[in-house]
Parts: sequence; structure tokens; C-alpha cells
Amino acid sequence: MVALGMERAPGRGYHANDAPLVLASGVATMMATVLIMVIYLIEDAFPKGLYKHPNFLWALPVVIFLWLARIWLLCHRGELDDDPVAFALKDRLSLVYAGIMGAVFLAAIS
Repeated sequence: MVALGMERAPGRGYHANDAPLVLASGVATMMATVLIMVIYLIEDAFPKGLYKHPNFLWALPVVIFLWLARIWLLCHRGELDDDPVAFALKDRLSLVYAGIMGAVFLAAIS
């Protein structure tokens, strides 16, 4: 946005110069999300026997990382103008990732 000569992000409460901080915060939050998923698997899913085949669940943090990293990469490139949820519902690769996560979950419970 700074490159386009814009001071404010349209429709958002950010200034164009906030982009590096927003990117850093977003990537840090993304990594925390993956870490929390791993902690859930180790501390809750495996010991409690909630799933018949819990080892399939190891694919979830990988898919979550790939999806969120792609979102942030597209944001960084300036190619993501939508709300991330609206984008995910329209984007083919996001829908593939969602399908993979659903299949992994079904494999883990059956």
C-alpha cells in the first residue's frame, strides 16, 4: 500500500506503514496456532484415547501450517484483498486443505 501511495488500508483500521508489524504478528500467531495444535495432540488427544487411530492427526498441524503460511504469503504479496474467511471459502486450494483435514479427522476416529 505504501508502494501504491496509500496511507490507510481501505476498509480497515490500519495505516499502510503498519504492514510489517501486522505481518510479523500474523506469522507469530500462525506459528503459535501450530504449536497449540501439537500440544493438544501430545497432551490431550493421545493420552485420553479420544481417537481410534490418533497418529493420523499428525497431518493436521502440517496442513494448518501450509494453509496459514499461504494466506500470509498472499497477504504479503498484496494478492489477498478479501476477508480471510471469505477467501478460504472461495479458494480451491483452501478447500482442498479443508478436505484433507476432514479426511484426516475421519481416518483418526474410524
